Amino acid sequence: MRSKPHAILFALAVTGTAAPCVVLAQEQEEQVEPTEQAGKPVAQEALTQEKAVELLDDEDYATRLQAEGFLLQDETIDQKTLRNWLLASKSEEKRYRLLRIAEHHVIRQSREDKFAGLRLTPGNTAAVGFSYDDLPASENPFVNREAVMVMATMPGFPAFAYLRPGDIILAVDGRDLSNRPLHLPITEWLSRSISVHQPGDELQFGIVRDGKAISLTLTCAQGIALDQMYKTDTLKAASRAEPFNRIWDDARAKLVADLPQPKRLAPSE
Repeated sequence: MRSKPHAILFALAVTGTAAPCVVLAQEQEEQVEPTEQAGKPVAQEALTQEKAVELLDDEDYATRLQAEGFLLQDETIDQKTLRNWLLASKSEEKRYRLLRIAEHHVIRQSREDKFAGLRLTPGNTAAVGFSYDDLPASENPFVNREAVMVMATMPGFPAFAYLRPGDIILAVDGRDLSNRPLHLPITEWLSRSISVHQPGDELQFGIVRDGKAISLTLTCAQGIALDQMYKTDTLKAASRAEPFNRIWDDARAKLVADLPQPKRLAPSE
C-alpha cells in the first residue's frame, strides 16, 4: 500500500553527518541517461513569449504543456502583459492556461515581496513547493529501483514552474535517491536531500517524464513562506492561506474584467 503523500514544507533539521549518497547506478539495464535539459523547455525552434502564447492552444498537448512551462519560468511577465494576452485570446484553452500562468506569477511575486527580508532567518531552509509519494521499484515502469513520484505542485513556488504531477524523481544533485541509509524511507531521504539547501540555492533534479530522462535545475524558495502560505497536511491550492487567496482573487478579477467570450470547441474538435 502506498504511504500517505508527503509535503515538502521546509528543510528538516539534520543532526550528525548524513550517510554518503552514491551517484546514479551504472548498470545499463537500469539506468536512464539524461536526454534533455529542462531548465528551459525543449522545442524545435527557440521560444519567445509571443511564440509560447501562440502555442498555448496548439492541437498537440505536449506542445501546449511545453509553452506553458516556458511562460511559468519567465519571471519577467507582469500583469499588464498577461491582461493583453488574455484580451487577445480566442480560445478557452489559451485563456485557461494564461490564468494558470497568471496565478503562479501573482502568488510568486506576493511571496517574494512578503518574505524577502526573512531569507537569512534561522530555520528558514529551502522549499520547492510540491507533494510527493514513494514509487516502489515494482511499480516503476522505467528503471528497476525505488523512486519518488510528484503528486501536486503549488502555484507561486518553483515546483509549479518546473515539475509536473506524474514526474518520477530518481536523483537530487546527482545522487540517486535509492542509495540511502536503509532505515530511512525514500521520501524522508528526498526531504533531507533538499534540507541541506538554503533559500536561493540551486537544486538539480534527475527525473523521468513521459518516459524520457530529464535533468532540470531550479532555485529554492523559502521554507517559512511555504509553511505560512499552504496548509501543511495537504499542500493544495484550495488550502492556500490568506491574504494570498485574496490577492489572487483581486488580481484575477482585474485580469478577466470585460473579456470577450472565447471560442468554444465543438465536440469534434
